[in-house]
Amino acid sequence: MTANGMAMTSASHRGSEESHHTRGRPSPVSAIFNIGLLLAGSVAFVLAKSITTHGRVHIDDVEYLLVGLMPPVLLYGLSLAADRLIIAGKDSIARRLLATWLLALAAFCLSKELHVYEALRSVIEAAAGIGRDGAEFAMAFLLASLASMATMTGFVVRVTEKRNAITVSLAALVAISAMMHLLLLPR
Repeated sequence: MTANGMAMTSASHRGSEESHHTRGRPSPVSAIFNIGLLLAGSVAFVLAKSITTHGRVHIDDVEYLLVGLMPPVLLYGLSLAADRLIIAGKDSIARRLLATWLLALAAFCLSKELHVYEALRSVIEAAAGIGRDGAEFAMAFLLASLASMATMTGFVVRVTEKRNAITVSLAALVAISAMMHLLLLPR
């Protein structure tokens, strides 16, 4: 008998066990989509790196493709840790974090191509009285914040564990900013 007074048949018990064993695993379609996001993150990184190096990095540079996999893999690992803190239902934290990375890279590329990046960096450098390296990190944080607002706001609003969701969002924001700052900018 179950808590609601209904008898549990062997078939319903088996279904319960099967759902218990498959609960943590993504569906094949979801896994393929997540792998696609990982690869897209790697390619987007190479494109962003090409812009910052003025074309010295090319899409067929395997070492940069491999380095470009590191941020999405780290974000995917963060999402696995976040899944233990947040019960998000069908909402995938991994997809949101990977989408945040992709949007931050897209914002970086767009701002560089439109020459807005340098102007904003100079304004931040002058207004805050910090050096170029600090202003570069502030720009990475700004771009990651814009991307995070687009991808994480609805997620934080919907989940019941808001404090944990905010903590995960802030951790991802700092991680994305640091990865953009360390990996993209020429040294």
